[in-house]
Amino acid sequence: MPSANIPPENLFPFNSPVQLFYSRWEEVLRIFPALEQGHVTCGEGSSPHFESARGMAVTRLEHGQVSVVLSSKMRSLPLANQDAILRHEIGHLVDMFCPKSYLDSLASERGFVLASTLERRADDIAFWLWGDRIHYDTHEVQTLQPGVSPRPEHLGV
Repeated sequence: MPSANIPPENLFPFNSPVQLFYSRWEEVLRIFPALEQGHVTCGEGSSPHFESARGMAVTRLEHGQVSVVLSSKMRSLPLANQDAILRHEIGHLVDMFCPKSYLDSLASERGFVLASTLERRADDIAFWLWGDRIHYDTHEVQTLQPGVSPRPEHLGV
């Protein structure tokens, strides 16, 4: 996995990826204030998905509660990876809370076409919101740095 030989506190201006998530989520709520009605939590936790070397985050809907669960592995990633992963998860959240036709129409008005498949659609929504394309690095982890785009098919689209 990508890692740096510098302390995590020097990698980004946040104490944790959780703080970065909430910062990005606040940006989205300014665009879609109605999303505040859908309470979202974010924190480090566990998931079978994290057993994979590239498994860093999952968005869950369980018992009416929406949560973004982050692997502790995220703390060792550069900011470009952390931010891309969180933007991707927020793409899932926006897609979850907004009707598909509404999002497709808004995106189309701004010259964007959102993918029809779940994972690529999350990347497209993130691109539409922030203007930065999500790429996949040599470890197949989301990044804002140059890499492969769109999401490779073998990762699930």
